[in-house]
Order: sequence, then structure tokens, then C-alpha cells
Amino acid sequence: MSVFDRTGLASLSDLQSGECKSLFENLSNQQSSILDNIQLADSRFSRHNVLQQWSRCWEYPYVFHHLLKHLDICGKKREPVVLDFGCGATFFPFAVAGTGAAVIGSDVDLTYRDEFELAEKNIKTPKGMVKYILSNPNTIALEDSSVDLIYCISVFEHIPIMMMEVIIDELHRVLKPGGRLILTFDLSKNDEYRLSKCDYLFIRNLLTNRFHFEERETVTHPGDLLHTLNSPYPLRSFLGYRKYLFSGKQHLKKLFGKKPMPILNLFVYGAVLRKEISSV
Repeated sequence: MSVFDRTGLASLSDLQSGECKSLFENLSNQQSSILDNIQLADSRFSRHNVLQQWSRCWEYPYVFHHLLKHLDICGKKREPVVLDFGCGATFFPFAVAGTGAAVIGSDVDLTYRDEFELAEKNIKTPKGMVKYILSNPNTIALEDSSVDLIYCISVFEHIPIMMMEVIIDELHRVLKPGGRLILTFDLSKNDEYRLSKCDYLFIRNLLTNRFHFEERETVTHPGDLLHTLNSPYPLRSFLGYRKYLFSGKQHLKKLFGKKPMPILNLFVYGAVLRKEISSV
């Protein structure tokens, strides 16, 4: 059984597994190859090494593992359609397209459309294809039941909580019955940052009402949890001298009667959900 065949919080043990290391190396090679082929001085792609970020070193292998598993199933009949919801500008949709999928990158940022158009001219995927669609904050510009798989990497923590139900309903609408939604998002140790405990419970309830959690829920020992400070690529803002600068600023806030901010301590959560075949 794969270390990624589960729902729950990311662990340091996951990163140390041979499977994760192999996937990370595979994706690192693809990222280097894809970015080398872009050759765009002003492109966000050319300077965006997403793998070497505190949570992405786990999120991308986790998501890629589940994409490969389910693409292998639906790809036997036709070219699978995959939605990268909140895509940004990264190598990842091109890596997914290399498996033979038709990947649709969706975001609310108009500048990403230009980035994708430039990238498509420079990146030749061996099998599939990549295209970008601009969506508004409340609607995904796709037909009902039009995609086989959706992945959403660290997007939910940037969505206003009052819009969450609308977004989850949209993801459910465009996904085909029997299709999978692969999610990762950050969880905060305290309520000063997104997503808080209340946010998580609210989102979990919305997801449960619309989807079926496919993978078993696992418990990770607190000492094994991956977070912003113990990652192989920790947040630099809270390391070395930056940590003392941050602490000094918070102390000054307190002296002047303002509320100090705690150190950003985030965990990352992953889940695979299925839209029931009878779901409407």
C-alpha cells in the first residue's frame, strides 16, 4: 500500500519514504526540463521552483500519485480531462499532460493566461495538452460533468470562507459522476492564520455533503507532522536572524498596544474525494 493512499495530515515519514523520494525526483527532473524549455526572461514559470517549498515537496508527490492511479483507469477508454483549479503558473499541469491527459488550468488571474499562452509555444508535451481558462470568483467556466479529475493544491486557504460553499458546489458540478477531486490545503495551529480549526470543520462538512471521502483517514503522531519550520524547505521568514526580526516587531506591537502575531505554524492536509455516480 502506498504511503499516499490515505486522507490526513502530511508527515515527515512520508517524505522519507522511497516512494515519495522517487516521485519527488521524477517531478524535479520534469520541472527542470519544462522550465529549461520555456526560455522566457519575464515569465513567472522560469523562476518558479514550486517543489522546493515547505509544503509543495509533499503536496505534488501526493497529488501526482493519485492522478497517476486514476488516470490509468479512465485513460484506457479515452483522453482524460483534468482540471487544475487555481493553477497559478507552474510546471505541474505540463507534467500531468505528459501522462496523456488534456489539462485545463483555471484561475481568476488574467495574467496567467498570457503566461500559459507563452509557455504552450515553448513546451511540447509528448502526449496530452494544456490550455488555460479564466474563471470568475464564483463560477468555473466549464460545462456540467465535463472533467474526469480535479486537483486543487493549496487553494482553499486563499478562498474567503463565505465563498467556500459556492466553490465546492462548482467543483462538484463540473466533475463527472465517479470522478475524483484531489485536494491539499494548509491548516493553522492557531486561529490567527488560515485555515483555522473552525474553517476546517466547516469545509469538511461541506465536502462530506457533496462528495465521498475515498481514502481512509489516518492519525499522525504530533512529532511526525510536517510543518512550516521542520520541512526540508522551511519558511525562511522564521529562520535565523529573520526569526529575531519578527519577534522584535511583535514585541514593539505589544508595547504600543497592538496585538502581536504568533509565528506562522502551518500543517498541510490531503484528501481524495469521489463524486457519486448517482449524484446530481
